[in-house]
Formats: sequence, structure tokens, C-alpha cells
Amino acid sequence: EQLIRDEGGKQRRLYYVNGIPHIGVGHNLQAKAVSNRVVEMMFEDDLYDAQHELLTRLPWTQQLDEVRQAVLVNMVFNMGVQGLITKNPKGLAACERGDYAEAAREMLNGPWKDQVGARAERLAAQMRDGQWR
Repeated sequence: EQLIRDEGGKQRRLYYVNGIPHIGVGHNLQAKAVSNRVVEMMFEDDLYDAQHELLTRLPWTQQLDEVRQAVLVNMVFNMGVQGLITKNPKGLAACERGDYAEAAREMLNGPWKDQVGARAERLAAQMRDGQWR
């Protein structure tokens, strides 16, 4: 309890003490890497958040097959649901009406494709065909 109080709380994000990056409860990132177990737990939390955010903000995505829903979760994980909504409105509209070929084309139309490269190509093919890549 003392450490949590003195180090600033267990949900504290990245912060600096004398220019040294810390995370969590006093975890000095310069002195000690984050363990694989911690990385996996953070990933699980982030993945849950992306799935929940997608299904909450765009409830129609619950009707998509697993493969296409995973494409949108992947995109939300990368840019957040608001980023997905604002950067790909035509693609989302096409996906909602079941025009997956158009949704895939729209995924490749814009700066997101340039930012993520091969990831965009792979996910667009997955959206278009409904097959895991």
C-alpha cells in the first residue's frame, strides 16, 4: 500500500522521474524491461478494449462473420474506433451493407494504407474474401 501511494498509483501511465521513463507503480523502464507476462496482459486488455469499443460504437458489426469482424478489430486496435469512423466512413458504410469488395477498396484509399503498408493489403483481402490471411 505504501509503494502504491508513494509511487503514484497502479494505473499511472508512462511518466518521467528525473528524465527516466516509468510505468505503473514505479517500474523504471530504463533499469528493467517489461516482462513478457506483463506485455501479454497489456495486450489482452488492449484487445478487449478494441473489441468492446467496436461493438459498442458500431453495434451492427456484431452481425459480421468472425473474419471480417477481426479486420475491424485490427483497425480499431491500430487507430481507435474514432479513427476508424473518421478515416474510413465510406468503407464502413460499404461493410455495413455487405459490399465487402467496396469496403476493401476503401480500406486502401487513404493515408492509413501508407502508414501500415502490407498490413492494409492483407486486411483488405481478408475483408473482401472473408478468408483469414
